[in-house]
Amino acid sequence: ASIALNIAQAVIAPAPGLVVPYINGVVFGTWFGALLIWVGGVGAAATCFAIARTIGGGFAERMCRASNVLHRANATLERHGLMAVVLARLLPGMPFDAFSYLGGLARLRFRTFILGTAIGMALGAVTAVLQPVVGDLLAQRAHQAQPAKVAALEGQFSTERGAPLRIG
Repeated sequence: ASIALNIAQAVIAPAPGLVVPYINGVVFGTWFGALLIWVGGVGAAATCFAIARTIGGGFAERMCRASNVLHRANATLERHGLMAVVLARLLPGMPFDAFSYLGGLARLRFRTFILGTAIGMALGAVTAVLQPVVGDLLAQRAHQAQPAKVAALEGQFSTERGAPLRIG
């Protein structure tokens, strides 16, 4: 269900899918959650690539003709192929779904696209589930070592009338 949700999110609502990775990490644990994110992400990328390759070629060619966007993307992907896909998957903020659709519109072999996506997403899948885990561990440590600072961050103050101001 998690993999299908990841693919559906990419196709139906091509928007950043940050919720599914965090849920996978919490529900399935770090390593199995990372595996689900990786498989779902590669599946979503393959689906977007296939849709663009099957349906969108002629339309995109006509739309991009004036700006040469597709021609420049083709030249870059033909010249750098696998490395371009790996690096695009590692770039923070790179629109994941848009790049998958672009890959399908470009003259890029499916095997090169999927291999580059799988390599580039491996690191992202692990960090996606580790990020909330590490954040929680750091918050717990801060709460134990510096409870007053955590209380101040959360805006939880308790005081009394005439209490002295203490700094440090």
